[in-house]
Amino acid sequence: MKKTQTLVLVMFVVIASFAVVSCSSMLANQKMRTAIEWRNQGDMDRYKASVQDAYQTDPANPYALNGMGTIAEQDGKFKEAVEFYKKAIANAGDSRVTLSNVKEDEGMLLKDVCADNLKNVQAKIK
Repeated sequence: MKKTQTLVLVMFVVIASFAVVSCSSMLANQKMRTAIEWRNQGDMDRYKASVQDAYQTDPANPYALNGMGTIAEQDGKFKEAVEFYKKAIANAGDSRVTLSNVKEDEGMLLKDVCADNLKNVQAKIK
């Protein structure tokens, strides 16, 4: 294979990979919006299922990671919650919360919300 063909193929693979990642992230975000709607309606079983589905769709999605931390915390799995919150903070970038069951969180940086969740769960461990 010629150098030019190889370069074009590599560029195509990189672009295609980025598109797949972007689509899975968008799908996970949509699933998290659905999860929040279930939680706001008080349907915790559907909330948990939607969060888990979002996480399976994109395990690096910071919203899904935060949701998984919330579930772990509610289930008394505090050390597991800590790990999810830490990963959420690391992946959050400059994302802002647009929909939450806690209205005060809306508009805040996601990493700040996750850091508060982390601090609260760490206090439960001590």
